[in-house]
Amino acid sequence: MKIIIKSSSIFKLVLSMVVSVMLFGCQDYWPTEEWRSAEPEEKGMDSEKLQQAQQLASEVNVWSMIVVKEGYIVSEGYYNGGSQDLSARVNSVTKSIVSLSAGIAQDKGYIDIDQTLAEYFPEYIGDDADEWEKNIIIKDLLTMSWGYNWNNWDMGSGGKYWQWYYSPDQLQYAVDREQAATPGEVWNYDCSSSQFISALITKTTGQTTKDFTQQNLFDPLGINSEEGEETQWSANKDSGITDGAFGLYMTPRQMAKIGLLMVNDGEWDGRQVVSKEWVEQSRSPLIENSYGGSYGLYWWVNPASGAYWASGTGGQYIIMFPEDDLIIVLTSLADIPAALDPDKTLSTANMVSITTLVKEAIIGEEE
Repeated sequence: MKIIIKSSSIFKLVLSMVVSVMLFGCQDYWPTEEWRSAEPEEKGMDSEKLQQAQQLASEVNVWSMIVVKEGYIVSEGYYNGGSQDLSARVNSVTKSIVSLSAGIAQDKGYIDIDQTLAEYFPEYIGDDADEWEKNIIIKDLLTMSWGYNWNNWDMGSGGKYWQWYYSPDQLQYAVDREQAATPGEVWNYDCSSSQFISALITKTTGQTTKDFTQQNLFDPLGINSEEGEETQWSANKDSGITDGAFGLYMTPRQMAKIGLLMVNDGEWDGRQVVSKEWVEQSRSPLIENSYGGSYGLYWWVNPASGAYWASGTGGQYIIMFPEDDLIIVLTSLADIPAALDPDKTLSTANMVSITTLVKEAIIGEEE
């Protein structure tokens, strides 16, 4: 039996494929409703090496590990009580989500990160403020370089972090501190900056950051978008401001969707959810951090490896290698203060070891 395909049919097929690539890049489906899986070798990865990475993950306090290559899950494992549907605290990964929401707010004309903090919050930085404070711009907050003296790692009682955390007015506490550097010049990790960004989103849009994020970021990606589902995200008990530094809960597969959005330059299923310009700024080395790497807009950046990532206390990660179209999600114990115990959580060294194994699983990567 002969199968006859008319040339016009071939032309239409090829044309539709070309248009699809032009519109949607290399992504041939979108996991809005459900993720698809593929055998690692179908996506140019070595199954045995990925299994080695999963084995290591199971031994070093990892709760979940997902590897996404070219938009498909090629490896997935759950350990130590973790599960596919477990929505858990992602701690400071929250900051990277807030960054995306700020980007959407700028895209919609609500904010301009090159404007000063004083223009948006004259009640906190008024006419009597020091000149250096009047020169702080919103971008300085997003790059953790707004100039205030702060030690985020002093978590002991009496430390600045807890004094700020329990302050009845967290925003006032933040701007009452002394100067440590010229705004925009020195990186200093500071949770209070992201609470101001959350307050800014609420003040300019009229919605809580939680609601604005749900409507403009999570709904398009299919994250808690069905009736009856609700994103769990804490708010400050005194002000009602959505916690901008922490407090968001996500499942591992939801975290992977954020990674997919980022490697696709802010596009999702033909919709530009957040502008490509914002995504490029977020993952660019805008300022050197104190660990020998760089920092973008609430995203960690390593120009040498080409990676950028969101990171949360205890071992919560969304790691992206855009050149390889590769996403790695890792989660571990996240509840504070237990997540501060290095014997119970995923260490940075073990995260690097797992990531290295995954990268080595790319066929031809070592050649």
